Amino acid sequence: MTTDRSDDWRRPIRPRALQRAYLRIGVVDPHPALALGVTAILNAQTDMHVVSTAPTVSALAARRERMDVVLVGCTAAEAAVPIPQLSTLSASTQSVLLYVSDDAEGLPAYGVVRKQDEPDELVRRVRQAAHPAYGRGALGREAPAFANVPVVLTERERQVLALYAGGRTAGQVASRLFISRGTVHDHIRRIRAKYEAAGRPAPTKVDLFRRAVEDGIVRPDGA
Repeated sequence: MTTDRSDDWRRPIRPRALQRAYLRIGVVDPHPALALGVTAILNAQTDMHVVSTAPTVSALAARRERMDVVLVGCTAAEAAVPIPQLSTLSASTQSVLLYVSDDAEGLPAYGVVRKQDEPDELVRRVRQAAHPAYGRGALGREAPAFANVPVVLTERERQVLALYAGGRTAGQVASRLFISRGTVHDHIRRIRAKYEAAGRPAPTKVDLFRRAVEDGIVRPDGA
């Protein structure tokens, strides 16, 4: 009698003898070959281990794995708006990195890696996502996942965050609030600085969406 191992690619294994600390990574991609390729690149690093892969965010979240970084494969169009299911990862995941398959111009440089990038760039981005201060001596220091530290925003900052995190572009937010696009970006920078100071960094639009959900500014469905 043989055992069906056709689904083994979804649960990468590292020898139990490995006792050193490493980054725990999740990979979401509906294409098995792509997930296998990313897994091979990351597992080749001495400080990384892909603990779980899945075709959807919801499927990965259902496994309740503790992960430092989740790499989510998507198109640029999908990355430009909040992905509601990402909020289900907040209890077990420190950071989300979008793995974009096509032209990602206009998306934030931090928090996004393009599938056409070199493997070294993918590895660098994963380390950066796991440790925002990577390169300044923070590698290897555990950061609390989504610490429940309150952030005080002004009324205008809450308005900007609600609209921007809810899926609108900076230009659309500017038109809605009758302010300039530059002013919107100034507000977003201040909002990010406040979350960073509270130990709840939000370097990407997806992270801002998650913070807005956590603080009750927008609903998990993006409304």
